[in-house]
Amino acid sequence: MLHIPRWKIILILLMCALSFAYSAPNLFSKEAREWAAASLPSWMPHKTVNLGLDLQGGSHLQLQVEVAAVLRQRTDDFTQALRPELRKEKIGYTRISALPDGFRLTLKPGQDMAALRKIVRGVDPELVLTASDDGETLEARLTPAAIKAIEDQAIEQSIEIVRRRVDETGTREPIIARQGNDRIIVQLPGLDDPQRVKEILGKTAKLSFH
Repeated sequence: MLHIPRWKIILILLMCALSFAYSAPNLFSKEAREWAAASLPSWMPHKTVNLGLDLQGGSHLQLQVEVAAVLRQRTDDFTQALRPELRKEKIGYTRISALPDGFRLTLKPGQDMAALRKIVRGVDPELVLTASDDGETLEARLTPAAIKAIEDQAIEQSIEIVRRRVDETGTREPIIARQGNDRIIVQLPGLDDPQRVKEILGKTAKLSFH
């Protein structure tokens, strides 16, 4: 005959009672849980298990950050900061053209390339400068490390913006995470209105450098 010590029986019954007590709030309505939280002692269990997207459904979105647009904005900021400095130092140039990772500046004949380098270094000391053989054209490009830092900053700021907008939906424990180089995954358990999600998240955010 199987014999179980009394203390083990008491322990099993106690664990079963605690398990039922902590799982009971999931069986009650929202109004009943709110009444329990307001009326019962604070140590009494009143929280429910938050069901994930796989159990209660919801919305799953994949957002793409326009990293190339952020880099273009950064190069535009370079040229905007460079023009007044060139005027102040009276350095003449024929044109400034944007590159995917920097810009190209063509000087007028007889201008000082060394002075131009000094001005560009003042705008951003991390730019890689390459002068043409004739000494009239200067290319300034971001390093791969600088580009990676800009991309990471854009992704992190975009995640923060998405998180603030998701808070407007009232969704509990949303999942917002980076995926790959330029994408953000958003999972909103319990929110099955994709149009509303698109309206909230679809506003364009602009990242500027000063």
